[in-house]
Amino acid sequence: MFLEVFFVAAAGWLLFGNLETQSRVQRINRALEEGRPYDFLQDIDRELERRPSGPLYELLKLNRSAGLVYIGQFDEALVALRSVDRKKLSSGWWGRQKKFTDALYFNNLLYTLLCARRYQEAVEVWSESAEKIVPRTGHPLLDHCLKGTAATYQYHCGDLPIARETLERLLQEANIPRLYKAHRLYYLGRIDLFENRFDQGMERIEEAARLAPNGFLAEEPKRLTMGEERIPNPGAGRAIPL
Repeated sequence: MFLEVFFVAAAGWLLFGNLETQSRVQRINRALEEGRPYDFLQDIDRELERRPSGPLYELLKLNRSAGLVYIGQFDEALVALRSVDRKKLSSGWWGRQKKFTDALYFNNLLYTLLCARRYQEAVEVWSESAEKIVPRTGHPLLDHCLKGTAATYQYHCGDLPIARETLERLLQEANIPRLYKAHRLYYLGRIDLFENRFDQGMERIEEAARLAPNGFLAEEPKRLTMGEERIPNPGAGRAIPL
């Protein structure tokens, strides 16, 4: 995220703009990290009104997609992502930072496509943009995200041993944001349920709900009991080639 925000909704390494702008963007992003997605989206919209164009404008649209995913509006998040002008976005970055931005964009796009069950499009992103989303950017948090999104891809493909191993390993990493931990726990819980480890699965899903308040994960314990989950069972995109 993240935002996978899990999807990094972050501009901590923003190189353009003044310190006041960077501080404001970081403050906005903290709202999502703290489980206040509607404040996050409202602040993003205000910031977009302040600047009608430029690389920061495109980055804000990219970050906005993370907030929409957080609350389960997957189709709307895709609209936000597709509105990003990648040429303008890239114009504000150089060297490693441009590599980070490319990886962030494709990470968010792949994760959102999976959540929206657009599996054929997810295949195309995975196949055509693999060199941009491999977890070797040199940014530890972004690399963590990329590994998590790959595990999510494997979850949807039904390759559960690899998905479970990756997710469990990611949970052991130090100092990961609680949102990322929430998504790791949620997908592990869904794998547990699928493999008939009901108590462990629900325990993980309920912990994920506590770690990501006011979003779609917070609703999943109740939704699962009603058979209305937002994310399908493992293997829903089984036709996806690994």
